[in-house]
Amino acid sequence: MYAEESEWSLAGEYSAIWNANVEPPDLIEFLQNHPDITPAQRGRLLLLDQTRSWSNGEGRNVEDYVRLCPEIANDRILLVKLLSREYCLQDGAQSVSEFVDRFPTMRAELLHKIYGDHDSVTSGNQYEQILEEYLTDATQESGLDCQSELESLETCIEVSVVAPPSSRLKEKVEEDATVPPVASVKSAPAEKPVISADCRLRECFPFNTLPAELVDRLEAQMFERSYSATEFLTRQGDPGDCLFLIREGTVGIVVNDENGATHEIDRSVSGDVLGEMALLTEEPRSASLIAHDDVTAMLLPSDKFHAAALKNPEIGEVLTKLLALRLGGQRRDVLVGKTLNKYRIVRRLGRGGMAIVYAGAHQDETRLVALKMLSHRLVYDKASLVWFHREADIVESFEHPNIVRMFGRFKAFKSYFIVMEFCDGITLERLVRLNGRLSQDDFRRAFGQIASAVLYAHQREVVHRDIKPVNVMLNFDGTVKLMDFGLAKPINELEPVTEVDNHIVGTPRYMAPEQLKGREITEVTDYFALGCTAYKLLTGDTLFPEHDVNKLRAIHDCWTVPDFSQRRPELAPDICELLTGCLQRRRSKRVCDLAKYATWAAPLDVARLL
Repeated sequence: MYAEESEWSLAGEYSAIWNANVEPPDLIEFLQNHPDITPAQRGRLLLLDQTRSWSNGEGRNVEDYVRLCPEIANDRILLVKLLSREYCLQDGAQSVSEFVDRFPTMRAELLHKIYGDHDSVTSGNQYEQILEEYLTDATQESGLDCQSELESLETCIEVSVVAPPSSRLKEKVEEDATVPPVASVKSAPAEKPVISADCRLRECFPFNTLPAELVDRLEAQMFERSYSATEFLTRQGDPGDCLFLIREGTVGIVVNDENGATHEIDRSVSGDVLGEMALLTEEPRSASLIAHDDVTAMLLPSDKFHAAALKNPEIGEVLTKLLALRLGGQRRDVLVGKTLNKYRIVRRLGRGGMAIVYAGAHQDETRLVALKMLSHRLVYDKASLVWFHREADIVESFEHPNIVRMFGRFKAFKSYFIVMEFCDGITLERLVRLNGRLSQDDFRRAFGQIASAVLYAHQREVVHRDIKPVNVMLNFDGTVKLMDFGLAKPINELEPVTEVDNHIVGTPRYMAPEQLKGREITEVTDYFALGCTAYKLLTGDTLFPEHDVNKLRAIHDCWTVPDFSQRRPELAPDICELLTGCLQRRRSKRVCDLAKYATWAAPLDVARLL
């Protein structure tokens, strides 16, 4: 349910000021200029400011809003909403326990607001225990920061449907999740291996994935060195002249930002391998290593490493796994503040199966851009390079107001970057998660813009193959942008995949039946994904909530389009017609008049939506 005009008109005024200026408005000054603001107007304004400030970087927390507006301290409903939205917007920077402990009197309400009602849970403590268990297990399984992985700006490369999904993570994963990518390197182990007392290199990830005799030859080139507490193992900016294996003690990983402030971004202990970034990229050290106590380390000189990697390419390949975790895996990314090809890295925007996306600023311009970097985990994989550069080739030729534009590409940091238009809003996936389903009028405005973008791509004989709410951005000016053409392909290059290959691409729950089975792909394949996306925006629910690919195939084999006028009687006839036409199982019956639906296109009033 949306607020009345009187509740959101001031939020609209505030948003318009923000849209017209590079810097965000002064919230305190705006409130002072409107002393007669009502509680409803104030709540709508704070919710808007919260979403925009977090999308623009590290936003205000709820305590800041209580300090600025002490009168909201007793508005329990607003506080719970602000808190639950902050947890969603900050992508799990705090654990569940840390987060809810900030407002302990609202513990149970906040947990239920974030994760939904669970009838089987009778107390806040029980509920938190279940959630903490899930987050711990999911993080162990993925080897990554769980919450930030759940909302990804990326999609994956060609994937295998043979391997079963990880049950705990897949049961909880959101609508935007994709099947894990197949690359030429193995996945990180779910749990850290047990390290023996003398800490052999062959026991340490990722070297434990290489043949033991190869690792032993490498270890024979290493030498031991000891460090006292507070002593630097290496300093930020030093040349990358060696690799470190920590045998004993604790090492702090510290970076100095552009303002001279020092941040400890991680700590390493026995069995950890450090220094691979400078070794692989030939860039100066991006962080300092400081001994917290007495430390013993084994050092591998860079000349020995490169000589061994030249004879055995799998050594360099496996070390890219560590580099992939260093970039994007930390709450403070070590690339932030660096300048690459005249672009200064401002912050990390997101991380997916194939790439990491950063906000960057050109040194000669004030505008922000999005820098999409191919993950170092994939730089040795030829198929991944093909997918990455195909996206650049396709989008480079596009110019449409509802498709994210590309400005160029370059190679840096031993990887590849695509320079994209910066979108200052939120994905439609996140919008629905924050505020629920769209009204039918707002849906028409948004879907019309999406239809216009897809029509443009199809007219240029390109099929997107991964249309879903998380790949559609709502900018704060009300414009909708279709993004992530990482799986897109020209129609004349589309070929059915044989049963022997048993590979598919895309996001299974948004795939058409033929796409799930690796059969011929055409423009109508995108129609099915459009229908699934439309259903999610209109209802807040996922049409096909199953995650298992084989189960989804079985569902589609028996799929009959429901009578949406009966199933969802609140939907208008033209919207029911859209859903029915898009969601036909057989391609020959599937229809979607994109030109007609493109006439629905209109900007959305973001101030009212948020």
